[in-house]
Formats: sequence, structure tokens, C-alpha cells
Amino acid sequence: PPKVNGELRPAWTSFKVKKGQTLSFDFLKKGARAYIAVSGGIDVPVVLGSRSTYTLGALGGHKGRKLEAGDKLPVGKSRAVKEGRTVPEKLRRMPGLPAEHPLASVDFNDLEHDCHARDPACHPPQKKRNQCK
Repeated sequence: PPKVNGELRPAWTSFKVKKGQTLSFDFLKKGARAYIAVSGGIDVPVVLGSRSTYTLGALGGHKGRKLEAGDKLPVGKSRAVKEGRTVPEKLRRMPGLPAEHPLASVDFNDLEHDCHARDPACHPPQKKRNQCK
């Protein structure tokens, strides 16, 4: 669960984090990611039309790398967001459960087939998903 200055906050719910406060997470026991929505967004340069990070190419995001302890992220101009808003249960992706939201479900078999059809070298046995072009 998320914490602000060590105090537990509810997951899937909006809450304020003021300048100087620390947002942290305990070690994940299930799943592999935590998602954070920031009003105003993270104010990093746009690279190839996105502010996301592609770590293997060291592109975009915060210095083109994963976040590290002590990183400070610039936040863009924001508008007030009501605290206590929650993500509807049907849109939540819980570890170990199938994704119900159509945007959260991608059939990688179709993507791999398309990749292999265009470039047979793109399909080695231990390939990573990002090796398809």
C-alpha cells in the first residue's frame, strides 16, 4: 500500500502529497508494479511524442532510466483534484487475475506472429517482447 511520510494511504484512491512529503511503497508481495497518477503529470521532456521511459534504449522519462531512491521528479501545473476519488473495481488490475478492461489486455501471440512474419530473426527462443520492431 502507498504511504505518505510513513502513514498508510488507501490504494486505488486519490490523496494529496505536498511538496517536501515522501511517497513510498512497501515491498510488493504480489504483482510487479505500482501505478501512480499525478495531477499535472511528471514534467520531463517529451521524447518521440511521449514522457514515458524506455530503459533499454535509455530514452525519455527521468534521465532515461528507472527511478532510484532519492530521485526528485518535477511536476507540471495541476488543477485541484478531489481527495478520496477511487478507481472503479471493474477497472482495477489485481495481481493474478485476468485483466477485464479491454485496454489492459494485449494478445502478445498476435504481436509475435506479426513480428515474425515481418522479420524471422525477431523470434529467437528467449527473446524479450521489446525485440519486435
